[in-house]
Amino acid sequence: MRKVETIMGIPISIDIPKGNDKIFIESFAIFSEIDNRFSTYKKDSEVSHFNEGAISLKDCSDSFKAIYAKCQLLKKETNGYFDAFYNKKYDPSGYVKGYAIDQVANFLKQKGYSEFLINAGGDIAASSHSSKKWKIGIADPNNTKKILAHLEVDAIAIATSGTYERGDHIIDPLTKKKPVFFKSVTIFGPSILIADVYATVIFAMGEKGLELLKQLPGYSCIYVDKNNELKQLLSSK
Repeated sequence: MRKVETIMGIPISIDIPKGNDKIFIESFAIFSEIDNRFSTYKKDSEVSHFNEGAISLKDCSDSFKAIYAKCQLLKKETNGYFDAFYNKKYDPSGYVKGYAIDQVANFLKQKGYSEFLINAGGDIAASSHSSKKWKIGIADPNNTKKILAHLEVDAIAIATSGTYERGDHIIDPLTKKKPVFFKSVTIFGPSILIADVYATVIFAMGEKGLELLKQLPGYSCIYVDKNNELKQLLSSK
């Protein structure tokens, strides 16, 4: 059973083979609640109030403060390649989408669902504890109707960064230039939180980002470089 809704400005699909209407409604409600709190486009969101100076960090919600602290930590861990501040405004969207997927995945597990697939704008959390495997395609960044590679997975998180979803939106925060080494980067491993952040970080870093990936145990990468060559870097740990 599959349901699709547009939240956070993107299509979000949830597949639950043994799902019912109630579990889908509750799952999408989690996405909506997170969007209402962290959207930079909604005037009444907590992020908007924070950026306007209407509320200080100490008076923000616990989830807001936790994500703020995590974004600051990620900035340090990535040497500035992940930065939740843009033009002096706080924008945690680079972390929040993965966070929302993770929250829904944990909710479904708590409700006793072991088989599901959540796809939010191409970032995926999948779970399966039977012989069934989910089939996932990696799109060609030059032609999104073409599939470059297929993955058959049971329990995994997958995140992709590139220029084909929202245009040339990724900037190297250190040089302030558009990175050119990759056309797309897909990271897969155990956590959507890590996969989502580091897909963007590695794309922004360029070739040296592949060295960073080697420091993430359990995470692998499929990427298309500037010469349109499809390559794979598997986890060595």
